Amino acid sequence: MKWNESYPMSPSPSAMPESRPRLREPARPDPRPQGASPFRRMKPLARTPPARTPAGDFFVRHLPLYLDYLAVEKGLAGNSLEGYRRDLSSFGLWLVGMGLATKGVTRGEIVSYLGARRAGGASPRSLARATSALRGFFRFLAGEGILPADPTAELANPRRWAVLPRFLSADDVRKLLEAPDVETPKGLRDRR
Repeated sequence: MKWNESYPMSPSPSAMPESRPRLREPARPDPRPQGASPFRRMKPLARTPPARTPAGDFFVRHLPLYLDYLAVEKGLAGNSLEGYRRDLSSFGLWLVGMGLATKGVTRGEIVSYLGARRAGGASPRSLARATSALRGFFRFLAGEGILPADPTAELANPRRWAVLPRFLSADDVRKLLEAPDVETPKGLRDRR
């Protein structure tokens, strides 16, 4: 089999123009010192220690521990982990604003947080997702012995609004029934 038979549109090797030597630009002087590594060294990032806030343990220890648990032991996908991280980080920021520590959270504070989210315009579906994330988080912390008890144990899910289905008007139904072409067998079938 020749090279160009498998690709009929490709030219044969004999039809290829002769390659010309490329003109090289003069080399630039190397700015690195003699014997230096060819790879550029990155400066280490300056890390500031976590703020000593009451919720410092939440962001430094508890949230990463729980997200690792979800990723490794539960095998959650990246998007699910991102959703949990986002919901729980929002709760952590609320804890910082209220000056509360993770170990001091009670059922009342969780209800207060969910009420603040609802007052802020969160949909019932978002509240249900946040409640689920909080429930799993605090159940995990209680199971690991970090908290003495789970403050979400008797927390009820927020009621979701019932959404009524949309329906067609009488005019829309008439247009839909008149749409099939009765000259074709499929149109006759759809008309009945």
